[in-house]
Amino acid sequence: MLFRFLFILACIVVFINSCNSVVSLNFGTHKLRSFTMDEIEANGLGDADFIEITDAQLSGDFIHAPGTKEKDGGLVLYPVLSKKGLEAYEKGEKPMAPIVAWTDSFIWECLEANNCAPKGETTLRGVIRKMEPEKDKSQSLKVQLPELPVYLEVGRVPTPWYWHALLMLVAGGSVLFLEIRRLKHK
Repeated sequence: MLFRFLFILACIVVFINSCNSVVSLNFGTHKLRSFTMDEIEANGLGDADFIEITDAQLSGDFIHAPGTKEKDGGLVLYPVLSKKGLEAYEKGEKPMAPIVAWTDSFIWECLEANNCAPKGETTLRGVIRKMEPEKDKSQSLKVQLPELPVYLEVGRVPTPWYWHALLMLVAGGSVLFLEIRRLKHK
């Protein structure tokens, strides 16, 4: 009885989360939204989860956060600046970086060549995600960070809608199967 209750509860949670993601992908926060750094500094990102920054300025500064597991290569974190922020950085100041970009997909040679986040203007696209505290080395960057910095996982896209729809079907079908089976045994 307890197993059945917990299983149904887990299926309901999966169903609701998947339904929420399908709605968000089509109508809400998981839609790609494009920003400039000036817009981000003036207004923030709002509730956007999947963003593109068209005029991101990179200082060339980055931090490699070693992996916490044996096969984990770690992360490369780097500040995302506006044009004014990059100018201040080049003058030796510590500008405010509203976004810290990161990736776990990088070429090891960039660490030795010191060019994992090449200096200059670029377009970044990715998903806003929380950073695990044990991997967050952003305080070592040579910029100021807000109290709650925004972490952008570069290159990541939201999970496609059909995977969420499949999870909804599996969760709903599992509950239906369990209940039909229970009714037949009565």
